[in-house]
Amino acid sequence: MRIQHIRFKNLNSLVGEWTIDLDHPAFSNDGIFAITGATGAGKTTILDAICLALYGRTPRLPKINKSANDIMSRQTGECFAEVVFSNHSGQYRCTWSQRRARGKVEGELQSPKHEIAEAVGGKTLEEKIQRTGKLIEKITGMDFNRFTRSMLLAQGGFAAFLQASPDDRSDILEQITGTEIYSEISKRVHSMRQQEQQKLDTLKASLDGVQLLTPEQEKNLQAEREQKNHVEIELNRDINDTQKNLSLRNTMLTLEQEQQAILQQTQNLESQLQTFAPQQQRLDQDARALTLAGEYAQLNALRQAQQKDQHAHTQNQHELPKTQQALKECDVYWQETQKYLQQQKDTLRSFAPIFVQVRALDVNIHAQQNVITQAAQDITAKNTAINTQKTQNQQYQTQLQFSQTALNKLNVRLEETQTHATLVEQFSRIDERCQTLKQLSQQHY
Repeated sequence: MRIQHIRFKNLNSLVGEWTIDLDHPAFSNDGIFAITGATGAGKTTILDAICLALYGRTPRLPKINKSANDIMSRQTGECFAEVVFSNHSGQYRCTWSQRRARGKVEGELQSPKHEIAEAVGGKTLEEKIQRTGKLIEKITGMDFNRFTRSMLLAQGGFAAFLQASPDDRSDILEQITGTEIYSEISKRVHSMRQQEQQKLDTLKASLDGVQLLTPEQEKNLQAEREQKNHVEIELNRDINDTQKNLSLRNTMLTLEQEQQAILQQTQNLESQLQTFAPQQQRLDQDARALTLAGEYAQLNALRQAQQKDQHAHTQNQHELPKTQQALKECDVYWQETQKYLQQQKDTLRSFAPIFVQVRALDVNIHAQQNVITQAAQDITAKNTAINTQKTQNQQYQTQLQFSQTALNKLNVRLEETQTHATLVEQFSRIDERCQTLKQLSQQHY
């Protein structure tokens, strides 16, 4: 136990608040110091403050309560004592205080207060007087009498310490010097010595009953030991082989488990595909319907135009002969267009051998790297022929544009002269055939 800080107020002749920091270098550097002063200066009051803060009484005043307090300074209304100490279990702050009613000098004494708290954090551990005293005795390991005979020797108390029995002085000195652990070690050593002595006596008794072997018995035992050593070696080999087999078996089991897991995943995926099949079918149908969306819109537009034409049919009856004549002209032009389209198809068919040769050359390039040079020359020659054919195709494209222009004019005339659904359907077929011609031309390029 080590006292670190003392603080008190209005005790005996020391009026006011006083503080002593025993951690200050002036006290801690030298390790020893003395409290000196004239008689009545207050030397014993400092020691009384320590006892008062810890145990609520002093060697000179064994009882301080509401009816009697001879330690409070005269003409004061309150007093207190506080001590901060530390030991192996932690750091604590003990406080004792008493005051008069309303803090007045003439007020009646109130019941004293006594508490103990953690020095770091300020958590209160106990604040009732009797429980506080017991907790302090538990933490310090000393009651008031032992404390005043070891840590603090009051006036005339040193003679009582010297006259105490050896056992009492031993306990006190162990607590003062912190050497009680050596007493515990001594007890443990003595107990261990007794246990080891008992084991030694048991071994000696067993040794007395042991008979020595004859040379022949010793030789037989050695031979038996060698034989068992050989057996042990064989067993160790078997154990190693068994461990290898077990390791291989565990590996196979792991692979089988992984295979089962993969099969399970495959089954799950197949089940998911089967579950998704109706949705996939609907998606395919939606995709096909999406490709026809433009044509469907055109069909609706044509139907609307047909309705308008039907409303205007009555008004345009007188123009029917002219329309019929224009229709005949359109038929003639359509036939001419069909002939021209057939010519274009024939021309495209004539180009097919050239494309077949180009593909064959590409295959030969990848398959025969040793004849790359000759193949490159052939490709150059074929490319020249293709370029010539492209020039012709451009001419055909020009003719196709001319035909498209004529067809556009025909569409304008059809829109001007259209009177019934039959003409609209014929125009739609012509438009579809023109679109087919465009697609064939684009595929060629």
